[in-house]
Amino acid sequence: MSSELNEYLESVLTDLGGLGRYQFILTLVVLGSKATVAWSVLMMAFGGVMPDWSCEWHTESGEPFMSNVTFDKKCSLENTTEKLDCVSRKFDESMNTIVSEWDLVCDQYWIVSSITTIQMFGLLIGAFVSGHVGDFFITESYRWLISHGRIEEAYEVMIKIAKMNGRSPPNKQKLIDMVNLNEHVAKEKKYTLIDILRNKHLLKVTALLSFTWVSCGYGFYAISFGVAQLSGNLYLNMALLGLMESTSFVVCYFANCIGRKKSSFVFFLLSGITGITVGIVQFLDLSNEGALINGLALTCKLCVACGWMALIIFTSELYPTVVRNIGFGFNNTMSRVGSMIAPQLIFVSYRIPGIMFLLLGGLFIMSAFCLLLLKETNNLALKNTINDFTLPVKQNESLKTVDESETLFSEKCK
Repeated sequence: MSSELNEYLESVLTDLGGLGRYQFILTLVVLGSKATVAWSVLMMAFGGVMPDWSCEWHTESGEPFMSNVTFDKKCSLENTTEKLDCVSRKFDESMNTIVSEWDLVCDQYWIVSSITTIQMFGLLIGAFVSGHVGDFFITESYRWLISHGRIEEAYEVMIKIAKMNGRSPPNKQKLIDMVNLNEHVAKEKKYTLIDILRNKHLLKVTALLSFTWVSCGYGFYAISFGVAQLSGNLYLNMALLGLMESTSFVVCYFANCIGRKKSSFVFFLLSGITGITVGIVQFLDLSNEGALINGLALTCKLCVACGWMALIIFTSELYPTVVRNIGFGFNNTMSRVGSMIAPQLIFVSYRIPGIMFLLLGGLFIMSAFCLLLLKETNNLALKNTINDFTLPVKQNESLKTVDESETLFSEKCK
């Protein structure tokens, strides 16, 4: 799609009110649906917690072994001359989880992390499918419709947005004339992931983004599902983690001021540094480390959430309109790979303290440098078709370069 048509469509968005009532309502609907999903996704952060428990030990002859002594969370006893059996376990009655319900401790505790991994696998399938079918079950943007040659439908969408935002719709004939001048408006075609992988530029973008999305999925859910490893009240800690996540929307301001790439890079780097620090503290097993670990873990969660928010914006703008849902859906699928790994590392971290956060830190530092290989998209017109990446750049190209857009917008944010 030509730069002239791209610029025209950008100006249409401004004339229709920019971020107006229509966009605000659409955002509320999307975020509202995500709130209910979060309840089910994070259920295992509570349902899989191991309550305090103790075991009643008997000798082979059936006699109680040191019945006046409590052995908290002991799967076996050392330094005994007799073979002992745990005849029953008593769980703390103040907390009822699947662990206490099904006696999932000791050699059965791996089942808890496996349940969470299976749950994340379900989300992986959903993310992949939704990326392909999303263009048939959601209201198409006028940009997507124009890129598929569906001009009449695109204009109807413009009228709808204009009406809700209290603006006048654009001139229909001018829209038709601008489209007719463009040689790269695609005819109706069903795009798939194969179309992305066939394009060298999009293949590189997808490979780099996939790694960063795996890191985000792992980091976000490792901290959330590992909340039981923090000191203090479980419910307060989860509320604080949620508060850190809710403040991540402030990153939208930074993404507009300094750019999507820089915002993602900074927060990814901070995520890596704080994650590695938590891992080292846990491994060293320092005295009075509880408050320190909690503070660093909360900071890490904030940075992960902010970095992921900026990455979501960045990812959406790196793909052309015709395959944007597919590209975003694929990367969302890759994030579920990370979230499937997270419960297993939480399980391992009970035996190797710090391993979960050390891996988190390493992944985010590598992801930060992967972003440096991608081009900034801030303040640039969105690409509409795959052919746009192969069009020659004209010397009188009116679209701003990355450096120019960053400078102009930085001045606005002062």
